[in-house]
Amino acid sequence: MQFLLSKILLPLLVLLTLSTISFAENSQTNLDEQLSLVDYLGQVRAKNLTIISSDADKISNDRLAKKAQLITAFRLYGFSDRSFAEQNPALQFFRYSKVYKQNNQIGISHNSRYGLESNVYYLFNSTNYKDFAFAGTQNSLVARNSQATPSIELNLSLWQNLFGASTIANETSIKSNYNALKMQAVALSLQEQLQAEQSYWQLFFCRKSLEIQKQALASANKILDYIDKKAKMNLAESSDILQAKAMVQSKKILVQQAENQLKQAELDFNQKRNLPNDQVPELLQSPSLTDLQNYDFQQNRVGDSPFLLAKKEQMQANIASAQLEIQNQKPMLNLYTSYTHNVAEGNRKQAWQNSFASNNSADSATVGLKFSMPINFMLTNEISDGAKQKIIAERSNYQKHKLQHEIDWQNLNFLGINLQQNLILALNLVNIQKNKLQNERSLLAKGRTSTYQILVFEQEYSNAELGLWQIVYQLQQNIINRKLYEYHSTIN
Repeated sequence: MQFLLSKILLPLLVLLTLSTISFAENSQTNLDEQLSLVDYLGQVRAKNLTIISSDADKISNDRLAKKAQLITAFRLYGFSDRSFAEQNPALQFFRYSKVYKQNNQIGISHNSRYGLESNVYYLFNSTNYKDFAFAGTQNSLVARNSQATPSIELNLSLWQNLFGASTIANETSIKSNYNALKMQAVALSLQEQLQAEQSYWQLFFCRKSLEIQKQALASANKILDYIDKKAKMNLAESSDILQAKAMVQSKKILVQQAENQLKQAELDFNQKRNLPNDQVPELLQSPSLTDLQNYDFQQNRVGDSPFLLAKKEQMQANIASAQLEIQNQKPMLNLYTSYTHNVAEGNRKQAWQNSFASNNSADSATVGLKFSMPINFMLTNEISDGAKQKIIAERSNYQKHKLQHEIDWQNLNFLGINLQQNLILALNLVNIQKNKLQNERSLLAKGRTSTYQILVFEQEYSNAELGLWQIVYQLQQNIINRKLYEYHSTIN
């Protein structure tokens, strides 16, 4: 029995052990998987709710801006109705019991961008008098007829909306308002992506900072141990021990701060890709120090910040609204004309066939002027002047934002160049501290220096290295911030 159990259980235990080891190895592989910046930003664009929402707003406002085209679009309209009425005995001129009517109309209207309104329509009406009796005529069309009436109407603005000023202003107001909302959505999406890129490098720096701080703490503990041993041999002062202990405590504080900053960086990192946890198992790529040193901060800027473009579109929308208000205060003087060709036949088919040529036709035409204006001239002048002042205010406000935009861009360039210079100095300092530490270790091997001196040099090397990565992080952030000012507008 024991033999059978051993034959069965032993392979199962081995298999279970191998599976556990394999699972642990796979887990470790996942933990060590490298996540590039490109892949991380891909995750952010796919899962970040702010970006998804902003991109949807961009598409929405881009399409809603086409509402401006409806102002000058051709419009098809029509109606159809049927009615009857009994004759009022008190108002008899000729006798009938009931009259049936059917009216139909279809037409196309159009408002030109240059102030011309046109309307082309076709009327098709039928009239039928029941029990018709009138001794004065033998024409059967009086009792029953169908009328086809093609017509054209034109209306031209000669003062208000001259050359389509109101139409163009209204069109611009609608389009620019939606374009402003579109650019705001673009700005929020781009800003979120740039913040995600900043989170990537912030996490890398926090990891590097914690690594350096732990090395510095280990070195400080070695110094404390070294001095403590010297003190036991009466070769060190108590002040040296207190100073070493203070150094250890300060390094512990820095390690604790670095751990807290790392935890916050991991939260921000995962939040950008919509992951509700505070752990980032992936490894991150290291920034290229060569690329940072060679980055050209003097290159010409292509495009502007989408925030500034949104301000520009909003300015144009507000100016268009003010211009529309100015037009509305002007007197209305319109030239209008119309021409109608009316055909009357005994049945619908003949009326339809002879719509444009028939003996039973009657044409009519109209030409006229229409005028309207408010009598209170002072009030309309004040309103117009208020709209003109609004235009001045909008242009000045936009110029203020544009100037600040240029100043911020120049400040980024100036800071970037200074950081590049500091990067070169920091690299030289790290190399010097590294060579100094290596040289001191060589002297220690020859018995020509002390361990304490090496530990002090390790502290100096750690501080120099930490300073280098701080500059790298600041330079990386500067380059990312520049991207917000280089958006290429595609507004049509």
